[in-house]
Amino acid sequence: MTALEIGGGNMIETKALLDAGFGHVIATDITDGAENTAASLQMDVNDFGHDVERLEFLKVANEELGDHLEPHSIDLAVAYLSLQFAPPEDFARLWEALKASLK
Repeated sequence: MTALEIGGGNMIETKALLDAGFGHVIATDITDGAENTAASLQMDVNDFGHDVERLEFLKVANEELGDHLEPHSIDLAVAYLSLQFAPPEDFARLWEALKASLK
């Protein structure tokens, strides 16, 4: 199963999703700090020798997220205090992309 965390920040929810057994978690955030935290967590959970990527990180702004989501590819989406950072003029497009990405 695949989970998406929008605005991963310090990756607390991302780690919880991995610990809960999600086989693939996509975490997104626009900050360098989140990217660094995700890189550290990736070293712990990904099996690069066997090409197993349990944690994927996308450094992307909320309003650009729809460009990176495949239709019907996400089982669970988590957005804890992050969707409000999408500009109002882009929110409808983001919301439609999120809905389309859900299985």
